[in-house]
Amino acid sequence: MRGDSMLKLTTAVMLFAWVHSSLAEVGPTGGSYRLEALFDASDAVCVGTVVAIHGVASAVQPQPPAARLILVTFGLSPARCYKGAVGPSDAIEYTTHEPAVSLYDMSLTNGDYALYFLKRSEAGKFTFADRFWGRFHDATLPLLAPPERSGLAQLETDILLNLRAIAEPRALSEELLVLQGFDHLAPATVAAVRPYVKDPDGRVATAAFSVLARNGAPDDLAALCQYAQDPALDSLAANYGFNLGAIRDPTARPALECLARTPVRALKYGAIQAIRAIKSPASVPELIRRLDDPDSHIQFSAYMALCEIVHRKGDPGEGAGGFARDRDVIVAAWKQWWNETGRAQYPDR
Repeated sequence: MRGDSMLKLTTAVMLFAWVHSSLAEVGPTGGSYRLEALFDASDAVCVGTVVAIHGVASAVQPQPPAARLILVTFGLSPARCYKGAVGPSDAIEYTTHEPAVSLYDMSLTNGDYALYFLKRSEAGKFTFADRFWGRFHDATLPLLAPPERSGLAQLETDILLNLRAIAEPRALSEELLVLQGFDHLAPATVAAVRPYVKDPDGRVATAAFSVLARNGAPDDLAALCQYAQDPALDSLAANYGFNLGAIRDPTARPALECLARTPVRALKYGAIQAIRAIKSPASVPELIRRLDDPDSHIQFSAYMALCEIVHRKGDPGEGAGGFARDRDVIVAAWKQWWNETGRAQYPDR
């Protein structure tokens, strides 16, 4: 009896550990999707209502059997399709666990209304085009604009219409996040987002700034820098994808340098990445100052940017390990160069 009890206890502990580790996996963050790529990978993109859903246990079950693997099949009654079509006889299939053991598990019911990105698996059948974003969690599209456009342009128009109708801050911030997924936004959409940076709710304002940051206009980046002087923003900003590192516009340099000085790591890291990629000689004075940044990642990035811009003779550029080991010597050498030569060659602008 004692042996049976110990076996049950051991099994229960193993089950808890397996489920807990699965639930602890890191899922995609808001704004981490690229809607154009997701759209291109899909055979059908439709917003609509789940109908005729049912699930059966999969023939193949996980081992150990901590949770049942369920094959779910449902139909979709589309309100609008932005690409392709889902007919009344088409079935959509996916697998999930009961109980859920992963962020990728989902539970749908008849009447659920959402945006779906679908891939045709065979004649009459679809599956999700993406394991996580196939059922698009962030967008709520109860309102549909007149069908004056097509594809992603129509989807953008519908999202903007719903954005204007939302008052609750959490839902509003999530709807704003959807716009992060567009590689390019219409000028009217960008203009409609700007007023939200003044919203008193930090989630809404930060989400709006994250959309504008992806657009990369220098004035918006400068406004973001002023907004980001509060250290309390550091933890909140980590939930948003600002994508500053993708900016390559030289006219954004002053705003990027300002952002690299903020206490918000999500902004500092992206800004220094963009500064390094732009390689403007005008950034040298700020990069010298960033060698004293309290963040070691910023220090190293500033050092590498200096090596790539200045090309000092005899300084091939240390890797991260070498910089960490010899930081004081390297920084002292750059400051000596700056005081003796660099300041005159690269004045503040």
